[in-house]
Amino acid sequence: MRRKLKLLPSDMDIEAPYPAHNEERRPEKRLKRDGGSKGPSDAANYSSLRLTARKAVSKRLGRLDHIMDMPVDIFAEICSHLHPLDLLHLAWASKVLRSFLMSKSLKTVWKIARQCQEPDMPDCPEFLTEPHYAALVFATVCQECGNPKATRVYYGLYSRFCGRCVGSYVIEVNDVLLGSLNFSNLTLSTFVDIVPTVRAQKTGEWHLVTPTWCSKRTFTKLSREWSELEGEADRAAFIESHTAMVTAMRTHTVALKSWRSEESFKKTQVIRDVCKSRSTRYVDPLIK
Repeated sequence: MRRKLKLLPSDMDIEAPYPAHNEERRPEKRLKRDGGSKGPSDAANYSSLRLTARKAVSKRLGRLDHIMDMPVDIFAEICSHLHPLDLLHLAWASKVLRSFLMSKSLKTVWKIARQCQEPDMPDCPEFLTEPHYAALVFATVCQECGNPKATRVYYGLYSRFCGRCVGSYVIEVNDVLLGSLNFSNLTLSTFVDIVPTVRAQKTGEWHLVTPTWCSKRTFTKLSREWSELEGEADRAAFIESHTAMVTAMRTHTVALKSWRSEESFKKTQVIRDVCKSRSTRYVDPLIK
């Protein structure tokens, strides 16, 4: 037997009849009068027609409640054919769907949805989950405040911030900052090798030398771990391991940026081809 997708507790199940198509009644059209104001009978008929139309709409609501009774394998197969952004929207629709789609057993569904993208999207890095990776690339939501208009992605930090949160969660890395904290014996070039950074001009400002930025959380965590190390051998091993990790991250970042540019170019070409075909089909006959 196939397992049913019983995601709701028994006390939350909604037993609602599934209305058939032949049970729906279309609202009757109101008869036009030659003139004059509405009489009492016309007002009553108009109110009854509005009530009938409202009931017809209410019958069509709630039909997706039965999606919870769908077998798990069929529901997962449907989700695997969706775009990663559609999967995110579906997961954000309710707590039940979120708990189901964010489970580790559905990791393959997210992976198949990502692999269906053209051109081929780079694989998900080890330090990110598939939903986090999809949200970073496709969703325009700030990861800190939830602002739906965070269009700028800091690929080097694997983060997406809105303009308001950038100043609160990103810090500029320079020699003064390193000298004032626990990294007094580290050079700026060595520190940049062991922490994910990005070079960008701050909004509303311009610098002759493009500043280097890193995440405040990453900086605080790295500072705490560095202060707990004892001896030069431990610090050398720490630098070596983090340098290898950051090098792998930057290699993936380059591939991700290249894919993003190719995907944007291809999308622009598709839009141009559609506009050109519509112009040939509709505009050219009018000119001739």
